Amino acid sequence: AWIVRGYERRKVADAVRREKLDAFYVEMAQILHGRELEEEERDQLIQDFMRGTPVSASAKTLKTFQNWREGLPESEQWTDADTLENSLRYEQFVKAMRDDLGISNRGLKDGDLARMGINDYDEIVAKTKVS
Repeated sequence: AWIVRGYERRKVADAVRREKLDAFYVEMAQILHGRELEEEERDQLIQDFMRGTPVSASAKTLKTFQNWREGLPESEQWTDADTLENSLRYEQFVKAMRDDLGISNRGLKDGDLARMGINDYDEIVAKTKVS
């Protein structure tokens, strides 16, 4: 009975953690993958994410977020290679968030999520491979 109660408490704690993370994760996925925001609003959302997730997000999510953020191109004009590299780093971040929420990534190949937000993704891939 003691083991079952411990398991049930852990299950409830995971559900609460996932509910809290869900709002952050959905917002991050929306703004960074299709929904346009002013730079100031986007920066605020990233700051909120960084303040709200360090205690409850998985290490994988935190590391993929950091990798994506550090890899953002500095210039205003991104090359096709910049777009491709950024979209794949971002995709790894989204997959980590999905894992945190208990959503399987089985069956998703690299680029599947990027295609949702970048209409000419396959054209960019083709141009980048040729170059």
